[in-house]
Amino acid sequence: MMRYLIMACGGVGGLAFILLWGLTFLRPDFVVETSRYVISTALYDEIDRRVDTLPAFLAKRIASTEEQRERLKAHLQGAVAERLDNVVAHRSVPEPTGLMGAVHRKIAHALRQKYREVVGQLTHDFRLFTGLSGGLFLAVTLTAFLCRDRIRPLLVPTGLLLLATGFMSYSYIFMQDWLYTIIFNDYMGWYYLVYVGLVFALLCDITLNRACVLRALIDGITSLGN
Repeated sequence: MMRYLIMACGGVGGLAFILLWGLTFLRPDFVVETSRYVISTALYDEIDRRVDTLPAFLAKRIASTEEQRERLKAHLQGAVAERLDNVVAHRSVPEPTGLMGAVHRKIAHALRQKYREVVGQLTHDFRLFTGLSGGLFLAVTLTAFLCRDRIRPLLVPTGLLLLATGFMSYSYIFMQDWLYTIIFNDYMGWYYLVYVGLVFALLCDITLNRACVLRALIDGITSLGN
């Protein structure tokens, strides 16, 4: 019974992650659609930085007061929001004319570069996450399927690997500060596999080894503190 439960959980999880991984190639805008808020927030921070560092002559003519400066930021943020909507819909966005248009084009060029950078890095990290998670879930399923005669001694470690992968998948999606990740370029990448391994090792130590390694580490840290 436990073998079939592990196979079912691993198969469903693996299939879901592999489908998400394939979706990033079939629909390149998938990451933009699902992470629109964090991308736009990161670009808004870039707008604040760009406007606050405008050349002196432009600052005097366009943003000489704090109110005007905030109006310029609001205008650019509105343009970013509209651009993100139109990226998904594959439409072009009209740009203002005159001096405001010149400033808009200058900052918009930097924002486009930032946008491509953010989307590229986010897509790469998401592909690593979904690919590695899908591979781990399918590995669990394959182990349970092939080792039917020797499944009893493998049930606990296989179940723990499934649990570790599920926990890290949840942590990656729901417990990660995505705004911090994007702004500071602090993506998990291949370290995700390391984190899964650490959680798996910890669970194995607690379940199979009565937490001997964990207790030794805690005792060692405590003795260093004393």
